[in-house]
Amino acid sequence: MSASRPLVIVLNWNGEQELLDCLDSLDKARHQHPAHPFDVLLVDNGSTEGVFSQACRQFPAVEILALPENLYWAGGNNAAIAWALERSYPWLVFCNSDIVVDGRWSEALARFEAAADIAAVGFRVLGEYSRVPFAAFEQAQQQFRMDRLSTEDELYISGCFLAIRSDCFRRLGVFDPVYRMYSEEDDFLMRVRLAGWRTVRCSAPIWHASELASRRVPRLTAYLAIRNSLRLRLKFGPRRPLSSFGFALRVLAGMLDPRREVDLVNSYQRRLKPSPNPLVNLPILAAACLWNLLHLAETLQMGHRDRLAALQGRA
Repeated sequence: MSASRPLVIVLNWNGEQELLDCLDSLDKARHQHPAHPFDVLLVDNGSTEGVFSQACRQFPAVEILALPENLYWAGGNNAAIAWALERSYPWLVFCNSDIVVDGRWSEALARFEAAADIAAVGFRVLGEYSRVPFAAFEQAQQQFRMDRLSTEDELYISGCFLAIRSDCFRRLGVFDPVYRMYSEEDDFLMRVRLAGWRTVRCSAPIWHASELASRRVPRLTAYLAIRNSLRLRLKFGPRRPLSSFGFALRVLAGMLDPRREVDLVNSYQRRLKPSPNPLVNLPILAAACLWNLLHLAETLQMGHRDRLAALQGRA
């Protein structure tokens, strides 16, 4: 492995065939585009089933970091960040285990190496929040041309495939582990912006199968998605508590509205209304609101700490 190239961090928890597809696409990309090499680290979040052992045998060039328990998205990736910083990788690319890459992604990322003001790069993810047929990704690959690579500034970029300069973690710390999963990348990108860097999205296509692990625990994911959306608003908008209150009211209205069906395609919308039965949904919302009330002081303190660290570590 070479610290002069990006490191792709594939986070796995009980992954099935999608994990093998992900690693296979990365392996093909490395061989098809040797001018833009990268390394791969497979982080296993304490899996008890799935194809992790098979993946280790099938892809021997992949480095392995096996964790003893499930630390969720934030904790698992934080362990990988510590591993990568010891080896001085310049870019860390956070990759869910249900991603399939276009082989030109690393060439696209290389375009930003000299842009010191850009610290985080997202991609055109087909299936970022809603499930998209793989055929749509294949069509996007055929239409994409590197000489027409486009870029736009964007704050909210999904962590399913997200590249961040390692220097950001040295200056700002790691992902906030309190989130566990959902909103932790939004939190960190907020800190990156406060530190003076740009966060952008480029047009190179990536495919996301969507919710490989989270769909197995729909109520937990709904609880964490709502809880963390409230926490993010409180943490970075302490003088605007009405924003969190308004968000909670909108979620409540959606849960009670019989005309609003449960969205089986858009994962974000489904987390805000996981069931058509209000008796199932209301305890989830109540628990999310109660957690934020009980942890309000800690949230405000961490928000102050992270904003201060961002200002002190300005790029």
